[in-house]
Amino acid sequence: MSSAIDFDVQAIRMHVSDAPFYTKVKDRISYGPVHKDNYKEMRAYQATVDDYPLQEEQGCYGNFTNFGPSGRIIELVSCFLSFACLLGTIIALVIALSTAPEHGERDRLAVVRMSKEVLLFTAEAPMVRAMRHMQTEYNRFCKKADFHIDVQVPTWNESNAKVFYDGKNSTMYGMTTSVHAGSISLFLVVVPIFIFSTAFQYLRYRLYCTQDNLSGLYKPWLGPDFSRWLEYLFTSPFQVFIVATAFGFANRDTVLGLCGMQAALVLFGYDIEQQIKKIYNRKEAAESNRYAPVTKTRFYHLFWPAVRDIRGWVYLFVAWLLHVLIWSSIFMRYFDQERHGNDCGTNSGAEIPDVVTFFMISQFMSFTVFGLINTWQFLRAKKLDREEQFQKWNTYSRYYGILSITAKLFLEAGFLWYVANARTWPLAKDAEVVNGAMTSGQQCWAIKNI
Repeated sequence: MSSAIDFDVQAIRMHVSDAPFYTKVKDRISYGPVHKDNYKEMRAYQATVDDYPLQEEQGCYGNFTNFGPSGRIIELVSCFLSFACLLGTIIALVIALSTAPEHGERDRLAVVRMSKEVLLFTAEAPMVRAMRHMQTEYNRFCKKADFHIDVQVPTWNESNAKVFYDGKNSTMYGMTTSVHAGSISLFLVVVPIFIFSTAFQYLRYRLYCTQDNLSGLYKPWLGPDFSRWLEYLFTSPFQVFIVATAFGFANRDTVLGLCGMQAALVLFGYDIEQQIKKIYNRKEAAESNRYAPVTKTRFYHLFWPAVRDIRGWVYLFVAWLLHVLIWSSIFMRYFDQERHGNDCGTNSGAEIPDVVTFFMISQFMSFTVFGLINTWQFLRAKKLDREEQFQKWNTYSRYYGILSITAKLFLEAGFLWYVANARTWPLAKDAEVVNGAMTSGQQCWAIKNI
């Protein structure tokens, strides 16, 4: 992509008539041999290096069969496996739809109840009594753990705090609660994963540049390929969605936030590869009798020129930060739920299913190894000649391809396990509540037995 070239002005020694300049589009349209003594033409040509493929890159470059299994075979096998997973998911969906409904609804469709968090803020006596009763009973019930329900006195209404401190019954109370935010079948999330995977992997297989297909567009040895990261962008947020909702319930806003962070993480992975490419292509400063070494700065920042390019390290840090935030949120929820079940006297039959643990561990390990390889590639990057670059890009692209299909195979295995055993949680109907007054003047209420 075209971009302006900035220069370290202090490093340029020239006459006044040779003042520094920025190349313009019309100066950069030339492509081909240039005269090394024509400084302006030379810099204009160098600015186009990233815009056009090198001459040997017009067709395929190298056979690469000596670097292990053919990348094209990996794409073909991945495509076949993704299609098999898609077919297996569709068969499971047909079975779920054809199974006789139990209790009036189809409970084998892996439907997840979504919730949203709101602040219940009211001064109405029946609701206040219910809130205070829930707070008291729960805090008595769960004494061993640091789980507590807080009933607060909101100060959005400025006079409310004064009313509370005066002990008046008109005090407004607030309690955070989760309300229904819809339901979604996990089939609707899993099917797109394998559709996107199958489509992208098939296209890479068909368009793979080989000796028999010199016009092929997919050449993983040339550097970062955005279409590969585009596949991850379309699939990995869905994978995170599956893991976060496999418990059978989930907060809608939290899950959407995790999926958004995963999408951003994928784009940072592509940006990291772009920085790796710059390191591979980094050239020694050219010297001539007329011009001193010219240093490309590309952009300015607070630490320039002591540290000229910090983008790769920033991208890497943010990518790992997002990864930690995503999975620490999922793991904390898992362990909090498990600890709550153990410490708060919940019946032993309500433990988190093993399939949820499998989802979480397998996807976490797959995503982490993916990040470790990307990090290792960045940390080990150094200036390489073209042939060495071809080998590196070709090798790492295969690592990514194998890891991607491995994560999706784990996902499919876990999903089939999930739909074979999981049942959609039914919804309880509203209870019949009876209110009354005691002879002492106190209010009482009771729930009719179901």
